[in-house]
Amino acid sequence: MHKPKLVIFDMDGLMFDTERMGSRCHIQAAKEFGYTISEELSMSLIGGNMIRNTKILKEALGEDCPLDKIRERSGEYREVHFQEHGLGVKPGLVELLDYLKSEDIKMAIASSSGRAVIDRYLKMSSLEGRFDYIISGDMIHNSKPHPEIFLHVCEHFSVDVQDALVLEDSKNGIMAAHAGNIPVICVPDLIFHEREIFEMTTATVSSLFKVKELLQGIKPKVAIFDMDGLMFNTEWLCIEPLIKAHHDYGYPMTKEICHKLIGTSGKIAKEILVSEFGTDYPYETVDRHAFALLRKEIDTNGLPMKKGLIKLLERLKALNVACVIGSSSSSKTIEHYLEISNTRQYFKGIVGGDMVKASKPEPDVFIKACELFEVEPSQAIVLEDSKNGIIASNRAGIPVVCVPDLLMHDQGLLEQSEMFISDLGKLADILG
Repeated sequence: MHKPKLVIFDMDGLMFDTERMGSRCHIQAAKEFGYTISEELSMSLIGGNMIRNTKILKEALGEDCPLDKIRERSGEYREVHFQEHGLGVKPGLVELLDYLKSEDIKMAIASSSGRAVIDRYLKMSSLEGRFDYIISGDMIHNSKPHPEIFLHVCEHFSVDVQDALVLEDSKNGIMAAHAGNIPVICVPDLIFHEREIFEMTTATVSSLFKVKELLQGIKPKVAIFDMDGLMFNTEWLCIEPLIKAHHDYGYPMTKEICHKLIGTSGKIAKEILVSEFGTDYPYETVDRHAFALLRKEIDTNGLPMKKGLIKLLERLKALNVACVIGSSSSSKTIEHYLEISNTRQYFKGIVGGDMVKASKPEPDVFIKACELFEVEPSQAIVLEDSKNGIIASNRAGIPVVCVPDLLMHDQGLLEQSEMFISDLGKLADILG
């Protein structure tokens, strides 16, 4: 990806595993004084400075709430925790700092915590002197999600916002970076964010190790594209034809059952549907009817292409990365879609569900794609939208980038992926 001149670190939840512990201490302290801080209220405080959070707590608990005493007691609980367990440093932090230093990239902390807290945590983690600049929540007027704290850091170094990179875990921090037009990578901590927040990020990754890998650059020899839901907006289009086809034959198909089928075909899709509708379910008959309805929809209204597809394909072409389709759809369907979308020129091969023994989540499609180009799995990358595709790529031992489509996946699937991105154009920029 574009190498930044400056990387700005949030602290709590990003560098150190303090959010969960701090939330527990705050909730317990409030309880001792007769007040209830819910998990939801506690989560809303993440990323905010003391002024902002005091206002939120006063509104929720009342003006008479003894916040100073609650904070003091919460601090005592924190001390006990630190004495018993120490300060949890997030995996990959030290390695990322070492890499940034070796590349002469400036490093800053921009945290809503007070300066005394920041200094103490750095001392406890033996990271004193590792950062070129530190700004705390008590040094600014506007707390995150306002972009002031990040913009101040950019101004300090005279670095354009597009030459900086923010690393965040919190909703408020992501919103702040986005408001300042600063690229942001999310490393989720307590909360896996909703799609609206996810779409504000350059990428979402599972750890700071993955941030280092992104900055070092992704250089595959082969890019294996899923098709439905990844290249074309066909997963959405499939739902109504699937529901109608089943209803035409008297089967109560639902959107939830449709979601289970995403990324599958053939034997595995049949097994899912037989388990839903019984052993006498006529899979081939209903499947042909659903496909005919879908084909009619596409031939009538066109094939909707996913955002950033051509940009990514052009970028891969410029990088001499071979592109291949690895889809559970039939080879005939793949060829038809590539023809009507005018994208066949970009692909040097296709592997359809009818060309292998088992469809996703089995790895057959992806393994065959690697065999076509005689590359090791580690030399390829899979681009997927579905859970079944992520599982298949893991079984094949191939790194996978997920671009969620119908469903927004969870932390567990993120940990099985190189990253989540919201559109293919962002991957083109990362590969740049």
